[in-house]
Amino acid sequence: MMTLLPCAVLLCVLCVYASLSGLNSTSPHILDASNCPSSNTRSLWDIILSCGLTLFACTWTAVHPNIPGMDEGKIAITSRRLFIMVIALIAPELMITWATRQFFSACEAAEDFSNG
Repeated sequence: MMTLLPCAVLLCVLCVYASLSGLNSTSPHILDASNCPSSNTRSLWDIILSCGLTLFACTWTAVHPNIPGMDEGKIAITSRRLFIMVIALIAPELMITWATRQFFSACEAAEDFSNG
């Protein structure tokens, strides 16, 4: 494993070095913004939508609810996860409180198991 890491780093350095524009072309590339079309700008709605979708994706993957019961349907599971996700977006400190409460409950269950 230790010999694989330096080889990977060396390969990455060589790839980056070979892709530099000064090394693989004879004419320099000059970036000119005057030829860009004016429709290449983002509106306020585009920025809000991309931020909202990013927040949704990050929160959806970060929330790990409890294992659902045997009699719970997909709608109940999804609605509970959406509720937790909204709470995480509105008040993230409640998520920390929830995780701390679960940690202490798990410590208590482990202690009961080892004593029992």
